[in-house]
Amino acid sequence: MKNILLPIGLFLVLISCKKEITSENPYVNCPYGNHLVAMTDPSVKSDGIIPLALNNYWIYSDSTWHDGVLGPITYDTVSVISAEKTGDDIWWNMSDGYRLCNENEKVYKLSFNGEVMPGTTVCPEKALLFFPVPADTAVRWTEWISDYGILGEAKLNKSIIHTQAGDFSGFFEYNQSDAFGKNFRWIKPGIGIIKTILEYNNNSFRSVRTLVSYKIL
Repeated sequence: MKNILLPIGLFLVLISCKKEITSENPYVNCPYGNHLVAMTDPSVKSDGIIPLALNNYWIYSDSTWHDGVLGPITYDTVSVISAEKTGDDIWWNMSDGYRLCNENEKVYKLSFNGEVMPGTTVCPEKALLFFPVPADTAVRWTEWISDYGILGEAKLNKSIIHTQAGDFSGFFEYNQSDAFGKNFRWIKPGIGIIKTILEYNNNSFRSVRTLVSYKIL
């Protein structure tokens, strides 16, 4: 299943910093999330930039170009499949492998605090993924992928994106780019990710993912 949140591995060339490597048992004195309790109440939901509740889903069309030639258009569904709680935080398990948490209008992902030896269990870590951006402001931020940080810029986009799911304006744009490639993600608050674009190898590869339909409880 395709992953709509994780930038392509090529963007590791944008690494700005690297966390300290650890090989100790991560659940010893783990600072966060060492007790995740399954939740089954279907009425629980978490409003935010990406609204989260059991059985919420988003369907996307995927178009990919190689050297300007469009390949077959495919479709992918990303859904909320289960939920867990640690302390006051509810983590929503997504079908694309992500665990997301809404808090104070921000979206966090469950990340990891360094590399570990094969066979060990990594220590959960709450890492900022998406956040609201004031109008006429561009914010630099670092997105963590495992123990690597990738620089990006976030801003409020006032244009209109036309999709099969509707026409969207007033959405947040999160982008990462350099000489090697570009990665753009557009998110409409209260709806979720409405479009993503990946380009690299001097635009010889281009992938566009666009929202087709969705269900939000």
